[in-house]
Amino acid sequence: MSKTHRKISFYILILMMIYSCMLLFLWNVPYLLSVIEFYNRGEIKYGIIDGYISNSFFQSEILYHFICGLLGITFSICLIIVLALFLLKKNMNKIFGKIIISQNVALILFQVWFKYFVNKADDAITIDIKLWLVIVLIITGICVLLSIKQTIFYLLLGIVTILQLLNTVTLVVEYMASLSIPQVTFRCFNGIVLPILYWIFLILNISREKQY
Repeated sequence: MSKTHRKISFYILILMMIYSCMLLFLWNVPYLLSVIEFYNRGEIKYGIIDGYISNSFFQSEILYHFICGLLGITFSICLIIVLALFLLKKNMNKIFGKIIISQNVALILFQVWFKYFVNKADDAITIDIKLWLVIVLIITGICVLLSIKQTIFYLLLGIVTILQLLNTVTLVVEYMASLSIPQVTFRCFNGIVLPILYWIFLILNISREKQY
């Protein structure tokens, strides 16, 4: 049974590595490049410089997506490095979990900003995105520090998993008619895959440890 658990755990690590690479090269990098390309369009770039385009539009339609893309790339690279060390038999279990928690906390908080602090009807921003970035980094740092304790680690991991599950359901309902398009399907499910795979990995390892 122990050997079976080790094999399955190894396969889960491989799946997480493959998915992290897909997330980096098929989603996060193209996402960031599309934001940069959008910004570099003449009417957008010079409209911002000359003041024809509002600060609200710049923050919500460009800066927000740029920060999310940059964070996505950063976290994906960190996950790939940690998984590579994991596969080399380094004990990176807790570090990997903290990166998943950090990634989800940061990206969920930015979604909160976009949904609740951007008023497109009035072309207004309630909280400046640069200030929100500072708040997000502080909250994410606090979550990482708190997750040193095992109980809080599992609690935070459970919370971000539930939030991502709810977010996935919301996106599926919103894009139900377009789920046959691979890019749309990937967008709907990309946030929940790693947390679920990591939970499976944790459960397998806890089950294996109880055998000794």
